[in-house]
Amino acid sequence: MRKGIFLLIIIVSELLITHVYSTELILNDSISLQKGQVSSFDPRDAYHANHILMVKQLYEGLTDIDENGTVIPTLASSWETNNGKTWTFYLRPDIYFAPSQCVQSKQSRRVVADDVLFTFERLLEPASKSLGVSYFLNIDGAKAFHEGTTKTITGITVKADDTLRFSLQSPDYGFPNRLSLSYVGISSRKADHCMQKKTYPHPLGTGPFILSEYIPNKSIKLQRNTEYWGYRGNTHLPMTDMITVSLTADDNNALAQFRSGKVDFLDLTLPLERQIADMKFPFTPIIESAPWGQLNYLMFNLETLPDKNLRRAISASIDRSMLQRILGSQGQVTDSIYPPALFPDLAHIPPPPFINQSVKITSNQKPLRLIAFDDVLSRAIVEQVARDLKRIGLTVNIQAVPFPVLVDRLNKKDYDMLQLYWGPLYTDIRHFIVPFLTNSFPPDGNNFNHYSNPTVDQLVRSSESLENANIKNIFSTLQELLLADAPMAPLYFGNQVRISNGKFKMPLHPLGYRIYKLAAPSDQTIEKQP
Repeated sequence: MRKGIFLLIIIVSELLITHVYSTELILNDSISLQKGQVSSFDPRDAYHANHILMVKQLYEGLTDIDENGTVIPTLASSWETNNGKTWTFYLRPDIYFAPSQCVQSKQSRRVVADDVLFTFERLLEPASKSLGVSYFLNIDGAKAFHEGTTKTITGITVKADDTLRFSLQSPDYGFPNRLSLSYVGISSRKADHCMQKKTYPHPLGTGPFILSEYIPNKSIKLQRNTEYWGYRGNTHLPMTDMITVSLTADDNNALAQFRSGKVDFLDLTLPLERQIADMKFPFTPIIESAPWGQLNYLMFNLETLPDKNLRRAISASIDRSMLQRILGSQGQVTDSIYPPALFPDLAHIPPPPFINQSVKITSNQKPLRLIAFDDVLSRAIVEQVARDLKRIGLTVNIQAVPFPVLVDRLNKKDYDMLQLYWGPLYTDIRHFIVPFLTNSFPPDGNNFNHYSNPTVDQLVRSSESLENANIKNIFSTLQELLLADAPMAPLYFGNQVRISNGKFKMPLHPLGYRIYKLAAPSDQTIEKQP
């Protein structure tokens, strides 16, 4: 669940075709994709960064989030609502699923409203264990359909091939934002019978790329979807013909490839950032940095640490100025919960005064088990936390473990404190509270420590009936409640730090997405999003 290293090799041939460069873009995601692995390309499984990264290249939803953090139409051309409760979406007429042996004729590959209905039926069927289920239970009939008590989702109505209506149980003005989630990347009903066969496991979406090859533990190849509908200005997207993700996990090799010119982009982790500080390159490297919305925090086991005053004391005792020295350009420390990269107005709401009041532990508290990621930055952070807590009388035993082990300990609740992050998947502020809602208990969501506060639940529900301009006071109150209950201790928001050799460019995204369809040689213009 960590931010990984992405290596991009882009080889430009001499052949130019209608101003589109014939290119190959090769990525070596040496931490995220190798250690986390991509075990599925199904949108229903897209619950963490590795899966989302791939699904976003292969599938599209009715909406998406652009590089400015704004919700935009994608497969939908437009939408409308009068009350936030009934939403009508109009589909583009010229969208087709990628060419496939599953559906032969192009007309049969055309995306219609029934495919959108089918996508929600797949997500919400009783057998589905997707964490995406909880995001759409506000649709009329969704819960009953998921529980198997009805055969249809009553709140989704196909009005015509290009028109679809959603009816919600309660108003939700963030609904178009929610539809950008990878969980509802639109799938083809006509191709489903073929896609279920193990002999043809390839995903089939409308995205800018098609899965060409997947060799576990070795590589992922994505080929340009020549029928992709998208343009940026006058340029037909994507701007590259092939992407190869090389699944290796050797940082030193990654850096060597970058220095030799075989790699054009390299995401900088803390160790790599330290290595390049005094390193000479045969070219002038360009370092780019941008904040993103990933909140890194310590999650408390509410069963082994039931005293909220103790949890608040732990959070208040963390020396965040020292953490900032450790982080450097890798992130920005915080004692609040809203990321400045996405919600600048809310991010500067000060935490309540009691959060910063240090407390000396006088009880005989047993040593705390802190489970952490095993990378250099994570270990440095938790070691500093352990020193800080020692000053107030708490002993911390750190166990830095690989990602699969951390997930196992998380699921078994075998920890007192656990290093975790929440990276929002879309830019509605309500989504940032999802890990703290009662209806987000696993398997229906990401509330892993089963924190529950009815007032928090009610405030989020009440905010859904309001336009975003009218919810600042609600979310100020929500922050105060969450920090008072202390189900977690906020630490920092991550930054994206990337070095390139200047040959190619690709926009950074506030949600940390890789917009591969916009990767282009430096002499090719990437027009701004209109």
